[in-house]
Amino acid sequence: VKGSLNFDNNTLTLMPELPQLEKARGTLHFHEEGFSLENMRAGFLGGQMAVTGGTQPDGTTAVRAQGNLSVAGVRRHYAIPGVQRLLQHIQGGTSYDARIAIREGRPEINVESSMEGIALDFPAPLKKAANTTLPLTFTLRSLPSSKSGLMQDEILLALGGTVSARYARQKPAGSHAPWKVLNGGIGVNVPAPQPDSGLIANVTLDKLDLDAWRTRILDILDEDETSKDGKTAPSPDDLVIAQYIEPEVLAASAKALLVMGKQLDNVVVGASRQPNSWQANLDSAQVSGYVTWEESRSGRGLGRVTARLTSLIIPESQAEAVNELLEDDAAGTQIPALDIVADDFHLFGKRMGKLELLAHNARAVKGREWRISNLAITNDDARFRASGKWTVQDKESLTHLTYALDIANGGGLLERLGFPRTIKGGKGKLDGDLRWNGLPFSLDIPSLSGQLHLDMEAGQFLKVEPGVAKLLGVFSLQSLPRRLALDFRDVFSEGFAFDGVNGTGHITQGVLRTSNFKMRSVNAAVLMDGSIDLTKETQDLRVIVIPEINAGAASVVYGLVVNPVVGLGSFLAQLFLREPLMRAFTMEYQITGPWQDPIVRKLDRRQNKEGC
Repeated sequence: VKGSLNFDNNTLTLMPELPQLEKARGTLHFHEEGFSLENMRAGFLGGQMAVTGGTQPDGTTAVRAQGNLSVAGVRRHYAIPGVQRLLQHIQGGTSYDARIAIREGRPEINVESSMEGIALDFPAPLKKAANTTLPLTFTLRSLPSSKSGLMQDEILLALGGTVSARYARQKPAGSHAPWKVLNGGIGVNVPAPQPDSGLIANVTLDKLDLDAWRTRILDILDEDETSKDGKTAPSPDDLVIAQYIEPEVLAASAKALLVMGKQLDNVVVGASRQPNSWQANLDSAQVSGYVTWEESRSGRGLGRVTARLTSLIIPESQAEAVNELLEDDAAGTQIPALDIVADDFHLFGKRMGKLELLAHNARAVKGREWRISNLAITNDDARFRASGKWTVQDKESLTHLTYALDIANGGGLLERLGFPRTIKGGKGKLDGDLRWNGLPFSLDIPSLSGQLHLDMEAGQFLKVEPGVAKLLGVFSLQSLPRRLALDFRDVFSEGFAFDGVNGTGHITQGVLRTSNFKMRSVNAAVLMDGSIDLTKETQDLRVIVIPEINAGAASVVYGLVVNPVVGLGSFLAQLFLREPLMRAFTMEYQITGPWQDPIVRKLDRRQNKEGC
């Protein structure tokens, strides 16, 4: 048999899976042992292609196709929605060199391209401008099937020496059903894994942006979080695409990893994907432990994060990033529900102890709320417990927190918070509730309102420099010995040692007011009322200092001091009624002006009859 077939602007369909050859021109020569091609040219995927080759002396087939294509041409041929969404992030056109071989009835296709002219709009390492190169090697080869009635093949892909991928697939023979990936691997700067089943990605990068990749994959798979209800099954087209790009297991190491708006440094992570969730073991400079992330079923927010951590470190360098995340217009939907336990919690350079946090998103009457069911921080010096909510409405946010602080060592707690040598010892409790405009982790003093109650015992205010723990300096009355040559210099000069401190306060728009702040010691009792402007750092206080003359008088003073309800006026009235001699030894002062440079004025109690 010998013959030839001339093509003159014909349209050819070689295989249903391959795009058509358009306006094909050239000659196919054939005989009983094979064929050869002469001057074959055709339009293919928006470009022109030249084809040479035919049957080789050893009986194999070798065909070479060289040409160029355009992404627009690819888009016209592949109408699958998932492919169309993928191609929205690819633009331009490039040249290629393809070789097709058939040995023992099994085809093998190899394609090479510099990718110059193609622009890729994906996160690193697949971000590429059109005028740069990213050498591509693609291999598709048929494999012998171990099961009758099934076809099997293998895909090998390499991009620029950085990205490699491998997929083993199968489908029923003679069927137009899509190929199913049996196992596959994606490698970035490492060889592609070869698992027994499923898709595994192994990634090593200087910087890996998981948030950007998640957004891009959801876009390609059409998982629009604003409309997804969690009940609609993925379309068959999406499943076809997903099996190539959505790994079931991720192993990654990176100098910087971005996830949920946070940057983690020096990260090693192993993660596995279940339906609508990820589970990960994580080790980084900021976080170490086990994390589970359940994607949002409602399609809003970031779902729920459960973490059991050995360490959680939020460096001071991340403070601005945290604020930017929370201040985003859609922040009410960007913070996931949290169930976190961290054995060693560091905040902005301060070692806080064990952290427990349980919080979730909720829809409010207007706007949205992030509700904190439980916030607990425990260390050797204190235990802090709180609950509350953060409400976002019309781009305005309000935080409300109810708290209780059980103090075992007040001095140790203040040193832990960055104020060393301000108090020695001291134990007791501080509780109340606070409200302010703004973020949960950024106290806004001008809008701060609420109430507090303090009850402490067995401690000493230490002598501190001006500017260090400034508010504490107001209550410790260190301005008295600096402003007055006499009057209890020995009591306050080296720091007031107290047996107890108690009182209540009310804060309105950053101004703290108290009518019953009291301190007692073996040397004196101190009472205080008035106001403190926390924003302007000014004060307007009346201070009463009463020396304890004898045991009898001391017991009377002690009994009145410990009563949290009795105000300053009532205290003096009851004291002088029961111990008239105490009036002569009682000193009264008015303290006004700025905290760092207060004005101290001694009052004449004979002219001031209030409370007597």
